[in-house]
Amino acid sequence: MEAAKETVEEVVDMVQELIPDDTATEITDEALDADGALDEDESLDEDEALDADGALDADEALDEDGTLDEDEALDADESLDEDEALDENAEQALDEDSQDGLEGTTSDDEIATEEGVEPAIEDELTEPVAEILATVNSDGYTELTTSNLSNSLSGSYYLGEDITLDSTWTIATGKTVTLDLNGHDVSTNGSSTVFIVDGTLNLEDSSSGERYYNLNGLTASTTDSVKVTGGIITGGTSGYSNFGGGGIYIGSSGTLNMSGGNVVGNEISREDIFGGGIYNAGTFNLSGGVIAANKSTAEKGGGVYNIGEFNMTGGEIAYNSTTKYGGGVYNTKPFYMSAGSIHNNYASLGGGAMSNIGLVEMSGTANISYNTGGNTCGGIFIAENGTVEMSGNSTVSNNHAGGNGNGGIGIRYSSSTLTMSENATIKNNTTTGSIAGGVYLVNNGTFNISGNAEVLNNYSGAAKVQQQVPLPIFIWQKIIPLQL
Repeated sequence: MEAAKETVEEVVDMVQELIPDDTATEITDEALDADGALDEDESLDEDEALDADGALDADEALDEDGTLDEDEALDADESLDEDEALDENAEQALDEDSQDGLEGTTSDDEIATEEGVEPAIEDELTEPVAEILATVNSDGYTELTTSNLSNSLSGSYYLGEDITLDSTWTIATGKTVTLDLNGHDVSTNGSSTVFIVDGTLNLEDSSSGERYYNLNGLTASTTDSVKVTGGIITGGTSGYSNFGGGGIYIGSSGTLNMSGGNVVGNEISREDIFGGGIYNAGTFNLSGGVIAANKSTAEKGGGVYNIGEFNMTGGEIAYNSTTKYGGGVYNTKPFYMSAGSIHNNYASLGGGAMSNIGLVEMSGTANISYNTGGNTCGGIFIAENGTVEMSGNSTVSNNHAGGNGNGGIGIRYSSSTLTMSENATIKNNTTTGSIAGGVYLVNNGTFNISGNAEVLNNYSGAAKVQQQVPLPIFIWQKIIPLQL
């Protein structure tokens, strides 16, 4: 019996050494009674393999010779299992079940890390992280797809593929979106305008791929086509509400900054909406890209209809058309053009390039050329209360009108004004009719010219008119038409 007591004490000591002090149940010599058995009140709890009588249960009984059974280990359900018994060097380990809840132990993840192996959970996280990183390009733009596109977006995005919208994409008030078309297209199923801009849209394109576009769509031919670089916004057919803008509608609080990309192939056909390509009621800044092959088949403004502020410092407005006025632009408010080109547009009634009842300021290298008008004007038709001011090296040239139209600029109302200064030029415009090829002034309109500005080499019918005003400043206000 004394040998059994000693053996039990040894086992208890070994177990106590394995269990940290702050979690283990204290086992003392007083837990054993004088007979070598555990007292009922001082016994270990059920988890430590002692029964209610303070003795080892039947499975843990000592052999008759007072030693542990031949396995020399506690039962697997009570403490150390057979596989975790003491080895020859007295190294000991707790059973897997007895490790739960112990503090100060080393986890498998920590051991793996110390050995230079990443924990399994980290491996699981690397895939989504890598996927997210893969959608961000070197400029910090996030790839835009139909799955993450929403009307509440803000930030910088690029297209990795073409996108077809089921409904209009709105840039919300107070939001700013920078979109790199990256050579891809944004189109709609034709139910509305492609974009509504109530916030700020920065439209750009980092692609260098070139295509050609004319009134009938993409083409391999360069004849009567405009070259577009990069992606396109296309497919809008009905415009926004009772306003218009087949491709883009810019609200009164909205701003479109377009430095690249193309707005092409959009169309409106209702008589009460305007702007086949873009309707601007806010601010439109065009510094690059192309607005081309858009149509207004029943109203004004084939390319752009402007009732806001329009600043053009680059880019092209080309191959747009309307059955009424303003093939390229119909303008009612300030339009400032210092560079870029408005060319090869068509208007059935007048203003192949532009019809204006607001203020147009042409400066720098602004160029309006090769546009065609029907019965009024091939270049710029200045309607009632309209003003056009040309300065710098701005040019209106090579425009043409048929019927009763004039080729270059028509000043048609008493409240209409054209002013030319510096090196501005109106030249090489033609008409098949009998009125002016260059400038047509009628109904007490106003024409001011100064500096080195010139009106020359314009054609009316078969006659070539080469008239230049010799005085530095000269104002015509004639009742009879003046034809240059």
